[in-house]
Amino acid sequence: MPPAHVTASGGDLAIEPPRPKTNPPNTPARGKETSSSAFRSSSNVKAKRDSVIKTLPTMIPEVSVADFCTHILPPLPEALKRRKLGQVLTTLKHDQKWKDRGWSAFPQEPAARSEHETIVFRPMADIFRDVVNAGIKHGGSALEQTFNIAMQPYAAQDSDLGPGSRPDIIFERLSLKSTHAGNTKGKGKARQSAMPEERDAANSYLVYHHTVPLQAKKVNTPGTADDDTVKLVYDMSTILRLDPCRRFTFGITVENCDMRIWLLSRAALVKSKPFNFMKEPEVLIHLLLSFAFASPSKMGWDPTINFSHVDEGRRQYTIEVEGKVYTTISIILDSSADSPFGRGTRIWKVKDREGKIRVLKDLWLEWDRVPEHEILQRIIDDIKNLDDPEAHDMAEIVRERTLTPLAFCKVAVDDAVDDTKNVMMGGFDLAGQTVIDLVTAPTPASGSRQSVGPSLPSDRDHASQSLTSESTTLPTSTRSHLPPRQALAREQPVYSRRYHYRIVFEQYATTIYNERNLGNIINGLADVVLALQCIHQAGWVHRDISGGNLYWCPEQDTGLLGDFEYSRKVTDETTHHQVRTGTPFFMASEALCHGVLRRHDLQDDRAAATAVPTERPVFAYNALHDLESVWWILTWVLFFNEDVAHAAANRQNRQARMDQLFSGDMETTQRLPFFKDDAQLQAVAEFMSPTFAPAFTILVNFSGHLNTAYQLAESNYPHIEPLAFQDIHHSCAQALQSKALLADLSNITLIPVKALPQDTARGKKRSSTSLESQPKAKKSKTKSNLRHETKRS
Repeated sequence: MPPAHVTASGGDLAIEPPRPKTNPPNTPARGKETSSSAFRSSSNVKAKRDSVIKTLPTMIPEVSVADFCTHILPPLPEALKRRKLGQVLTTLKHDQKWKDRGWSAFPQEPAARSEHETIVFRPMADIFRDVVNAGIKHGGSALEQTFNIAMQPYAAQDSDLGPGSRPDIIFERLSLKSTHAGNTKGKGKARQSAMPEERDAANSYLVYHHTVPLQAKKVNTPGTADDDTVKLVYDMSTILRLDPCRRFTFGITVENCDMRIWLLSRAALVKSKPFNFMKEPEVLIHLLLSFAFASPSKMGWDPTINFSHVDEGRRQYTIEVEGKVYTTISIILDSSADSPFGRGTRIWKVKDREGKIRVLKDLWLEWDRVPEHEILQRIIDDIKNLDDPEAHDMAEIVRERTLTPLAFCKVAVDDAVDDTKNVMMGGFDLAGQTVIDLVTAPTPASGSRQSVGPSLPSDRDHASQSLTSESTTLPTSTRSHLPPRQALAREQPVYSRRYHYRIVFEQYATTIYNERNLGNIINGLADVVLALQCIHQAGWVHRDISGGNLYWCPEQDTGLLGDFEYSRKVTDETTHHQVRTGTPFFMASEALCHGVLRRHDLQDDRAAATAVPTERPVFAYNALHDLESVWWILTWVLFFNEDVAHAAANRQNRQARMDQLFSGDMETTQRLPFFKDDAQLQAVAEFMSPTFAPAFTILVNFSGHLNTAYQLAESNYPHIEPLAFQDIHHSCAQALQSKALLADLSNITLIPVKALPQDTARGKKRSSTSLESQPKAKKSKTKSNLRHETKRS
């Protein structure tokens, strides 16, 4: 699990996850509230609803009902276009289903009723049935109803990840095997709520068959509207979170007679202006018919990923990539999908048709982002083009130490590249649309008091991201007139544009998060440093080094580097994506604060005290920041794990240090002193596993080399001294590859602190039986003089 999710405990000491602090509004927190293990495991639905709302912008686009029906709703079948909607209304009037005062199923407005809202709005199912029957009468028996309405307001939707939400009304996807209840196909009756093919004998209420949740209130006040909004957004986000077959979903809210239509994708949350469903029957007829006869893809289903089977209680899928079909075996990572906005990344362990094990990644990339396979190829091409006789050997080093793409594609739906604008919203442009409050929230706390930053449509997974050309913020004229409580929304994008991307990698490897052998971890980090040496020499920086994209591959006996989506050339001076990127736990100190921190160390204290402040130079990410991230990964490993055979006897100070160093706070001032001060490192070693001592020696040597390089690089800032990069990779790799230190560390099997049993937590010695195979002897694969690699024992 990623570090933000770790909850450790042992003995009488409970080690809780560091408490995140809020970032500035334009710097969303990477560890969002929805991306914690506590969010998934919590049974407190209200708290989970609040968490989802907190991750969203405070203002969202509102479009006219006409635009929503024309561009965003599923298109009506050809048989119901032109003047057929008027004919449907005429039939409903003739059959006394609608009268001048409104729908006969609602003899009174909901606000005038005394019953509970679940009873008051039950006739909505009758209206749906009547509208569909009238639609079939005028559209012909060839119409195939694909969705029906279902009402189980007190039943939680079920899934293999646990219970979902409880909408008042839901639309249910019908099975192709269902028949018109009590009628032959041609008699023009609405189909009943048939049991989909995957339902079991217990008649489970599965989220995988549901869409368009509806939340209703009898009265229309700001409070009831907010309550419906919070519940509906949670309902919609739950569908995207639990079902990997979904690309987007619709929703509906009703307060008394005012109805709104909603859409949620990974890039936007949009709602329509309200319409009176009692007095504007044409709109409701259009809405219900567009849902009843829509194709699954127009309702948000992905035709390129399909349910396959259930294995040990978990649903498995077949996924198409570049014409090839892969079957999932298990999920590697999907916590990013919990956040409504962002990349929604899911990573599976899969097998191809020959049974070979691969890794498949599915995500939503920003519209102007180059896909990962193209970036990696550009890096390798630039390495080959270096004026260096060993350039091709360097390119081979990078190939050996990076995940190898096998297949990749921009996902196509209905013969078009799937994206959140042209495909999901019919090309409708949200630019210039009115933006309104998501909820009427109280005045937010100051930035230093909030717990997390909001999730924005332009966010990547758990990281800050700049606005793209397809992202829109509030217009300047609007911002200047916002009341104080909306200040947080001033710089937030209210929507962005993304496309659907998949990539399959050849190697199945273990992330550093999950690798249990400390020797393998350190060897893997050394391999990554050597790959970074070649990447940096070609003028590229990775910018997203973390424990989740560094891997140990036992088959190749090597460390691997992945996730190049945020890599860029140092010479690229565009500011388009020059914001803080990375996981805060592993980001370099300067990258966290987006500024240079060491140049004052070279000044005389007296001169520094009297110096006239100068304008802060523009921060530029460089190779040293990538290397410092490697250092923080090893530090995190030691903080969040113990030696299974020799756990620390006293860990009372561990919690405080974890809170300081791994809080997720983008503005923390604790990390740089810790990184620079050997004494602080040695002090920390005293409350870690005693067998970790050689690893702390590695950290001291590693940071010493890096701090020296930082001082040289920034001695004449903003000019960066290139000599600082000349031998730094060699020095850092040597620190990680010390034979004497690795000899002891390779015998250490790690256990997460949270997994420690009671006896180990109290410092009692356990059996030294290894849980993982020990690392094999490592041999140099290419020219040692190229990368200064020291052969490992």
